[in-house]
Amino acid sequence: MSEISGIKNLINNLDARNDKKKILIIDDDPGYIGLLREWLRADYKVFMSTSGEMALEWLSKNQADLILLDFEMPGLNGPEMLAKIKTIDNSANTPVVFITGNEEEEVESGTATGANGFVPDGCIFKTITRDDFLKKIPTFL
Repeated sequence: MSEISGIKNLINNLDARNDKKKILIIDDDPGYIGLLREWLRADYKVFMSTSGEMALEWLSKNQADLILLDFEMPGLNGPEMLAKIKTIDNSANTPVVFITGNEEEEVESGTATGANGFVPDGCIFKTITRDDFLKKIPTFL
């Protein structure tokens, strides 16, 4: 391979990496965020936050293509965060998916009562397998 074609390949690879969709994961469990990051990082740019406040600060300066949001966190919980995310100009139309270990009924009840009328674009249960998770993510993008 010539030096010029090697440089072209490098540039093409860098360009392709910049085209990756951005996913923001918000969860108070750093171990779980790390697991999801490992699952996603080959195909997506992954950003992580362990608190709602940090995530809101990041979103005020950046834009994600998808937000994976823990339903139950200390401080701002998932439904409260969802309502705040939807008021940020660059995030108002960003799909938000709850990730949770709770029962489906608890999530539906919390969504109905706590999100000021905002409904997530979906819900992923933390018991999901890696393969099923990776199949589901593109449906939200």
